[in-house]
Amino acid sequence: MKTVHFDGGCHINTAAKMLVEVCRTGETAQGVFNEIALTADETSTVEGIVADYDVKSERRAETYRNSPEGKKAAREDEERRRQMQRLHDTLMQQLPNLNFADDVAVLDWLCEFQDPSDYNHGREAEGCGHRHVCRQRLPSERQLRPGLPR
Repeated sequence: MKTVHFDGGCHINTAAKMLVEVCRTGETAQGVFNEIALTADETSTVEGIVADYDVKSERRAETYRNSPEGKKAAREDEERRRQMQRLHDTLMQQLPNLNFADDVAVLDWLCEFQDPSDYNHGREAEGCGHRHVCRQRLPSERQLRPGLPR
């Protein structure tokens, strides 16, 4: 059996292709990808290796989520998400009164807003159904500055 080493930054599809390529010579192959053992023989396919990796990876993730460490991390993550949501809500309340003529004030607001918007990206927000931190739509410039000409 030939052992294949994967470089850092290697994608699972690339790793699977490398294993299948070795098997074309008639040898079996093995490798460790993200601490998950993979094996291949002459009947292996890239898709099969990737599917095997996905199953093992999900099993490992589930074990972690159910462990004391995983549960603690989930609680900490949820608390951090709540903190970011509170900061987001506070900043959204400030937005209608933000002086858009003051570039520094706008940039300061945007800088403060970046962490809560980045942290919560991809999470289901309560209320709006969009997968981001917003609980409401951002107001339009006309709503923020009603004196603008039409």
